[in-house]
Amino acid sequence: MLGTIANEIEGPDDDLKLRFSFALVVAGVEGGSAAEQEYADSMTGDYLKAVAATLNAMRRIAESQVPA
Repeated sequence: MLGTIANEIEGPDDDLKLRFSFALVVAGVEGGSAAEQEYADSMTGDYLKAVAATLNAMRRIAESQVPA
């Protein structure tokens, strides 16, 4: 598999947003095919877990930066 997973922090300092984007190509599988969709479906849960872990880490960092 080849590809890029981008985590981008956007917005003004008081309203930051975290954007995730995935651009993946499965070697040997035709784009838009049923096989590609089947693979994507099998990986969706893992990608969502990775997104949740990143969000949790970013929230912990943000909470530690708030003055007491």
